[in-house]
Amino acid sequence: MSKTTLTLLGIFFFGATAIAQLTDPIPGDSWAISQLGPNNLLDNPYDILYAPDDNLWITQRVNGEIARYNTTTGTKDLLIDIAAVYSTGGQDGLLGIVLHPQFGQNVGNDYAYVAYTYYSGSRKLRISRFTYSKTGEDGSLANEMVLIEGLSGSVDHNSGRLAIGSDLKLYYTIGDQGNNQFSNACNPIKAQVLPTNTSDYSAYEGKILRMNLDGSIPTDNPTLSGIRSHVYTYGHRNAQGLVFGSNGKLYSSEHGPKSDDEMNIIEAGKNYGWPNISGYVDNKAYEYCNWSTAPNCNSNSYSDFSCPSGATITTEMSWALPSNYKNPTQTWGTVASSYDFQAGCGYICWPTVAPAGMDIYEKGLIPGWGNSLLVTTLKRGRIYRAAIDASGNGFNAIADPEADGTNDDFEELWYTQNRYRDIVAAPDGITFYIITDSSGSTSGPSNNNSISIQNPGIIIKVKYTRVTLGATAFESSKEVVLTPNPAKNDFKISFDSTKMQFQKLQIIDTNGRITKEVVSPKSNQSISINEIANGLYFVNLLDENGNKTTKKLMVIKE
Repeated sequence: MSKTTLTLLGIFFFGATAIAQLTDPIPGDSWAISQLGPNNLLDNPYDILYAPDDNLWITQRVNGEIARYNTTTGTKDLLIDIAAVYSTGGQDGLLGIVLHPQFGQNVGNDYAYVAYTYYSGSRKLRISRFTYSKTGEDGSLANEMVLIEGLSGSVDHNSGRLAIGSDLKLYYTIGDQGNNQFSNACNPIKAQVLPTNTSDYSAYEGKILRMNLDGSIPTDNPTLSGIRSHVYTYGHRNAQGLVFGSNGKLYSSEHGPKSDDEMNIIEAGKNYGWPNISGYVDNKAYEYCNWSTAPNCNSNSYSDFSCPSGATITTEMSWALPSNYKNPTQTWGTVASSYDFQAGCGYICWPTVAPAGMDIYEKGLIPGWGNSLLVTTLKRGRIYRAAIDASGNGFNAIADPEADGTNDDFEELWYTQNRYRDIVAAPDGITFYIITDSSGSTSGPSNNNSISIQNPGIIIKVKYTRVTLGATAFESSKEVVLTPNPAKNDFKISFDSTKMQFQKLQIIDTNGRITKEVVSPKSNQSISINEIANGLYFVNLLDENGNKTTKKLMVIKE
């Protein structure tokens, strides 16, 4: 298995502060590792994105800040401190962020969509839109427009990831609120409970939501138990990763309980099984103990290893699978029923990786990667790479899974002694940025002990250093420009023809269908779109080696 191990070697200076830098001690490997800014640069970061302004935008969970950071120096520009953010627990506060697909295109859609918990008699969750503006080098977010509020909020399992699809809909993962465990042990899990009306927000727990960009319910959302609500899928525990591929598919990573972390492909109206199913339907190492059904339930007596007297216990195979049930596409840590969860160092040694944020890699520059998902982990201090197969509906196995079973056919990358919260791939196709938690513990190199993190609250930069595939042609998708965009009847494609040569241009709709194809497109060539309807499209450009770069095109006709 390909592994890169990092250690803390050496010192560099950031301003007047001496800090330890991450360096890569393995001579001749493929990655250059560096750290932007000092330890504790970030206060409990949650989400990172690479914005069109070539800065890293990061949400900070506890202090309610959204700031952008220079990708070379780590210099901070505070965009907003959201005063309404309420954070008193381990997993609440300011969570996910996503930018409008037309952000930075000077068409009036410079919007950031944000999720956060707030207090209104109890902890609640709100999704809002903020407008971005810039004066000189000073950026700011203001003019909050609330899209939806009054959703359940918790100290645990808020999930909190946002994504916008090619359908121009906003997707949000809302967790099961940590019910049925710890201080919430006596609260029932509602992941299988469906809304009885369009404002039944308490039934949104354990779901993935889909909404219009103004927060309203899309007319093509699935109708479930006779109600069309914001609910898009259900039966989720704690989905902290959410990303779209250019193929239109929505991928998600999800925390399992003591085993069976999941990778899922999200499809409208599907039931993903929680809490009746964890991982596959296999009766391995998981039974559903419903603590809330115990007479005189007492959360103070909660145990991961025993069920209280009188509580209902069900096995996976005893649940009558509904017709819309969907298995995970892949799991980590699916182990036999005989697995001893009480051995070793407890939680940190269970066969789970605690998958958090993730991003998709589609640049085709790194040999052997093709299209891949990159998933951060809170327990293992490494990134897992899942190789997406040609159909986009599964993963190609990567050899040498980890001996303890936590890595099922995924590649391990960039080991450090940290809790990796989220990752983003830069547009150049060879650089990645990772944010780390500010506190907590992770597992040692042998995965059998609990160790404090080494670099709290940092940005790690990882860059591929070897020869790339088609690097001269695909240094950055920013070198390809579509004008005008939005377009009405035609558009021009511009690129440096001394560096780039394309064999084919494809215009693909949001359902993945090719609506137009042009052979051997030239720079400044006018492409007619008279026959194409209003909407958002992908313009794919392919070179002779099959490498692809993708641009978004908005078609708006009068």
